Amino acid sequence: MTIKMVNSQKLEKYDKKTNIIGDLLLFIMIIAIPAEPIISDLISYAAMAGLLVWTILKNKKVYFTSATIFMMLFILYSIISLSYTPFNANGSDTVQVMLKMLLYTFTIVQYVFFSNTVVEDGISKVMDFFVIGTVIISVYTMFYERSYIMSSYWRLGKALFENYGTFMLLSYSIIIALLWTFYSLFEKHRFIFIPILVILLLASALSGTKKTIIAVVVSIPVYFFIKYRKRAFKLIFIGIIILAAVYIAYLIIMNNSVLYRTIGYRMQSFINSVLNNGEDSQSYSERYMMRNFAMQWFTDKPVFGNGVSAFRGLYVLKTGKFLYSHCNYTELLCNTGLVGFLSYYGFLIYMLVKSVFLYNKTEKSFFMFATVFMFVVIMLDYGQVSYYRTHYFLIYQLISLALCANKESSSEAVNEKSNEQFNLSEDMI
Repeated sequence: MTIKMVNSQKLEKYDKKTNIIGDLLLFIMIIAIPAEPIISDLISYAAMAGLLVWTILKNKKVYFTSATIFMMLFILYSIISLSYTPFNANGSDTVQVMLKMLLYTFTIVQYVFFSNTVVEDGISKVMDFFVIGTVIISVYTMFYERSYIMSSYWRLGKALFENYGTFMLLSYSIIIALLWTFYSLFEKHRFIFIPILVILLLASALSGTKKTIIAVVVSIPVYFFIKYRKRAFKLIFIGIIILAAVYIAYLIIMNNSVLYRTIGYRMQSFINSVLNNGEDSQSYSERYMMRNFAMQWFTDKPVFGNGVSAFRGLYVLKTGKFLYSHCNYTELLCNTGLVGFLSYYGFLIYMLVKSVFLYNKTEKSFFMFATVFMFVVIMLDYGQVSYYRTHYFLIYQLISLALCANKESSSEAVNEKSNEQFNLSEDMI
C-alpha cells in the first residue's frame, strides 16, 4: 500500500512536470503567431516539433477535428489545381503556407484535446496566450515605431512587419485578441482584461486599418443582441450606450492629431468614398477594380476556378502588381471556383449555425464567442484574404474542437443514461 502511494505521488509529480513543459511549448507556439517579428520561425517550429512528438508518444493516437479534415481536403483540392494554375502565380508557395498552417494548428489541437479534462479550459488557455502575445507585440511595435507614429502619417507595424508579408498581420491579431477580450470581460468578468482592452484599442486605432474598427463596432452589438434578444428594453438601452460610446470615440480620433493621421483620415476617406461612389479614395477604387477583375476571371472558369493563387498571377499580367484581390470571396471564386468557394464558406457557415444552436441549447459561453467571431470574420472577409492565415484557422480549429467535444460529451451522457436504464431494468427483473 505504501509503495503504491509513493509511486502514485511520483506519477503525479511527473505528470505535473510534463504538463509544465507542454504548456511552455504551447505558449511559445501561440505567442509566435502574433509576435512573428520577434520570435524566429526556428524557435516556433522547434516548439511545434517537440510538442507534437511528445503528445503523440504519450497518447499513442491522434485526434482529428472537422476543421482539420476539411482543410486537408481543401489543400488536396488546391494541390490538384496547381496543374492549371498560372506559373507566375506562385501557387506552390501558397500551398506550402497552408500545409504549415494546418500542421501548426493540428499540433495545438492535439495538446489541448489530450492534456485537458475539460476541453474548453485548454481552449481558454490558448486564447489567453494569444492575447498575451498580441499585447506584447503591440506594445513593442508602438515603442519600436514611436518616432514614425509621432511625426508622420503612419500605420502601426509598417516597419516591424515589412519583412513578414504585410503589416496587416498585426491587425489580424488585434481583431482576434479584441474579440476574446470582450468575451472575457462580458462573459467571464475577468477585470484584468480592462488594461489589456485599453492597449488593444490604442493599437487598433494606430494600426490605421478600418477592419479593426469595424470588428469592434459590429461585435459588441451582435453580442448584446444574442445575449439579450428576449429583453427588448435592456437591449435598446445598451444600444444607446454603444452609439454614444462610438460617437465619443469618433470625436476623440478626429480631434487627436496622432490618431487622426493613423485612422481618422482613413475613416473620413472611407465615408466619403461610400457617399461619392469611391471618387474620393484611390484605395477604394483600386479594390473595387480588383474585385471586378476577380469576378471576370471567375466567370471564365466558374466551376473549378483558375487555380490556387491564380488571381495574383492574372493581376500582375494585367497591371504589373503582384497582389491578392483584398476580398476573400472574390479571391476564392477566382482561384477555386464554385467548388472551393461553396465548400469553404459552407464549412464556416456550418460552424456559425452550429455555434448558435449549441449556445441556445447549452448556454455555454464559449459558443457565444464562437458565434460572434464567425459572424465578424464572415463580414470582414469582404475586405481581407484570410483562407491561408494561421491566425484565423487557429480559431476555426478551436471552435471545431469545442463542437466535436460537445458532441462526444453528449454521446457519452446518452450512453451513461442508457446503461443506467439497462441496469435498472436488470434490478427489476
